[in-house]
Amino acid sequence: MSSVQAFISQQNVAPYTTSKTAMLGLTRSIAVDYAPQIRCMAVCPGTIDTPMLRDAFNLSPDPEAVYQECVDMHLVKRIGTAEEVGELCAYLASDKAAFFTGQAVRIDGGLGITIAGSKKG
Repeated sequence: MSSVQAFISQQNVAPYTTSKTAMLGLTRSIAVDYAPQIRCMAVCPGTIDTPMLRDAFNLSPDPEAVYQECVDMHLVKRIGTAEEVGELCAYLASDKAAFFTGQAVRIDGGLGITIAGSKKG
């Protein structure tokens, strides 16, 4: 598991971003070293609704505002679910994904593909 933060970052998360970016190099190295017997992919979620995320929201004086800010950062205008990430992992581990290896697969609701501040209309 990596993170969308292997591609984009925010303030005060340098160790996290560094570790998730390193996972991309490890993914490629495993793919090169162990193919064709082993395939390796890095799954890179955006914001996922988990108890840990909810706990982080609750540290704010206005948890609902922080939640909405997270929702608004994603093009699909919602936060992802653990089930969606699990379904992607199950697919990548299946024979249906037999031609995948060495890749980072983002499941991020479009987080990070627009330039901050750009608005429609």
